[in-house]
Amino acid sequence: MSGRAEKEKTPVKIICPECGKPKISKGSITGWLFSEKHCTCLSGGLRLTPSAAASAAAPYKELDTDTLASLPDDSINENYQFLEWLGRGGMGSVYKIRDLIKNRDFAVKILNAEMAGDPEAMKRFYKECEALAQLNHPHVVAVYGHGQTEKGFPYLIMDYIDGYSLADVLDEESYLSPGRSLGLFVPVAEALAFAHKEGILHRDLKPGNIMLTRS
Repeated sequence: MSGRAEKEKTPVKIICPECGKPKISKGSITGWLFSEKHCTCLSGGLRLTPSAAASAAAPYKELDTDTLASLPDDSINENYQFLEWLGRGGMGSVYKIRDLIKNRDFAVKILNAEMAGDPEAMKRFYKECEALAQLNHPHVVAVYGHGQTEKGFPYLIMDYIDGYSLADVLDEESYLSPGRSLGLFVPVAEALAFAHKEGILHRDLKPGNIMLTRS
């Protein structure tokens, strides 16, 4: 038996003082997606988004020293402000950014130096960016633009998703019911089918690349 299956949970029920419904822990984010019996009030700066494409911007605030230390010494242009480092992959790093004109948050993926120095990789990257920008589907993260930072690193701007990956959920929960599994599978299958009709293959489908919003 795997360690994940052996993991036991002792749920703590916290009642929301505003709506009287139980709150959900971080690992149970899918409860907000498939159940109306839990609290969905705004709390601690949390904003519930109606879809994966929605990303309401928080009020502007000064960044603390630790946050600034994790941000790149680079810029896209004067319209964007780096807010937060989100993660790193084999091709580069992802950051949360603020569009100061639209007052809206996005995510930007910036390729690393090795990729940026490979002409063939660059050509493939821009071709993929242009193809992804044509996809318009409710279960596909939208791409809004691409280019190069002031220091010459390629970037891709896309939706910022306030939520968790399916990998996070699987780490927290030892079992997903057939109904919940089907509820996750169908939207993913629809998104892949749409992309395939447009001639685009994902090539890296895994729980870590499937995002669930907080709403």
